[in-house]
Amino acid sequence: MYRELARLEELDLIGGTHVPQTSAPDKRVFEITEAGRAVLTTWLEASAPATTPSRNGLLLQVFMARHARPDALGPVLRSHREAVGLHLADLQAIVDQLTDHPGADFSRLTARGVVHAEASLSWLDEAEALVPHDAACAANGVTRDRLSRHT
Repeated sequence: MYRELARLEELDLIGGTHVPQTSAPDKRVFEITEAGRAVLTTWLEASAPATTPSRNGLLLQVFMARHARPDALGPVLRSHREAVGLHLADLQAIVDQLTDHPGADFSRLTARGVVHAEASLSWLDEAEALVPHDAACAANGVTRDRLSRHT
């Protein structure tokens, strides 16, 4: 973590301040810079999901979306939905081809992938249902930050 903080500070994406303490070792407190906020906003509003097989990049974008425009999250979720839908279709085709073959263990494992993709689509249903709420709030001047403090 400290190596990454140093790298971000070298790139002027965050700024660190030395804070002396009396009852504990001194520490550094970091704040995001304007350049860092611009890079963060660009990443948050990117329609393409993270290039890792994990959804962690997407979950981080969803979590941090309160720092982006209210209408930025919808395209991110739709892009992910499209990718999951294509993956689900591929998995289902494999399951269909292997169903009648001897030694269908791979088919059963692939079917678990189908269940996982279906669960991802269900999660996306819930996430996308919140997006119109965000857009309506933005139209009324209520930001996600203000909303989260009052709900």
